[in-house]
Formats: sequence, C-alpha cells, structure tokens
Amino acid sequence: MHSKAALAIWVLAFAASLFPLGWSLILYNQVIPQFLMVNTISLWMVLSHSLVYRHLKRWRLQFLPEVFRLILFVILGYLLVNWFL
Repeated sequence: MHSKAALAIWVLAFAASLFPLGWSLILYNQVIPQFLMVNTISLWMVLSHSLVYRHLKRWRLQFLPEVFRLILFVILGYLLVNWFL
C-alpha cells in the first residue's frame, strides 16, 4: 500500500511540475533546470520513502506520521539536489 501511495505522490508531483514548466517557458526561459530539479526532488522522495520505510523500526521513526516523513524526505531531496547542482 505504501508503494502505491508513493507512486501516486510521484505522479502528482510530476503533474504539478508541468504547470511551472509552461510558465517558465513563457516568462523566464529556464525550462530544463526547473523541470529537472522538481522531478529529481519528487523522484528522490519516492525512492527514499520506499527504501527508508523498511528501516524505520531500526531508526525508531515508525511513530512519525506519514506526512512528516514525506516532508522530511522532500527536504532531504532538496538538499541533495542543491548539493549536486
């Protein structure tokens, strides 16, 4: 069930990234960096959520609600993308 939720979140994040992609094409002409950053963050969120979820008992994070875990993974993904860029 968690992998389906993670996949649904990634699909929603991908679809949401298409809206600023169109506006950046018209206004800022910075399509590729923004597109790659948003989708890399959403992909990282799904991968980290599915990989880390198995180790939550060892890390004692199972008490965290699903939303807080996703926020944590989004922040980690954002930091990871900024570190590589």
